[in-house]
Amino acid sequence: MKKYLTAILYYASYLLLFLLFLETFYIFQPFTITNHDKSSIVCEKNNLSYEFGLNLIFAIDNKLDPQADKNIRKLCEYSIINDFQDTYKTPSRVNYFVDMINETDGSWGDTLLVSLAILSLSIIFVEICKNRFAKEQKTTISIKFIIFGAGVIIFLLLLKNPSQKLFCNRVMASNLANFKKSAYGYGLQRLQLEEPHIQSFIQEVYLKCLKN
Repeated sequence: MKKYLTAILYYASYLLLFLLFLETFYIFQPFTITNHDKSSIVCEKNNLSYEFGLNLIFAIDNKLDPQADKNIRKLCEYSIINDFQDTYKTPSRVNYFVDMINETDGSWGDTLLVSLAILSLSIIFVEICKNRFAKEQKTTISIKFIIFGAGVIIFLLLLKNPSQKLFCNRVMASNLANFKKSAYGYGLQRLQLEEPHIQSFIQEVYLKCLKN
């Protein structure tokens, strides 16, 4: 009985470790963010250029925040940065060009290296425990391959959606952090005023991310 329990614990450990590897690899995959320091818009009317961060222009997933689009149209038409009272009429057509600079956060190499490091160290720990407490336990490569295959199936059926949520949260948080860092010269209070409509836009992009 003890022999069977030991075998179950041993192979279950391999299954859990492989699932941890798949989750880590999925959650920490690289993604694209908008560089709000380098991105800018150019007004069609006068060819004046305005940087994203310095003018509180938020973008994510290659899209401008709808409120930012409205502000930019007024900026290019009336040279007013923020019309808080909404006294100026918003131009009906897009009157600017976007020079959006994107960059990659992370790399596939780093993601694979970290995931393999976690998997390798965990396997070493399991093997040390096995050699110390269950030396008589025999292992076969074929069973391990079956376990890895089962791990992939379990991940796709049960863990992919939770992992996708964590990944999308990373994407949203990183983009927002980049914007706040770029726009910090406006002060915390000004950023807090922008937060509600930005969060609404982020939620829209987040839901789209979950479907990918």
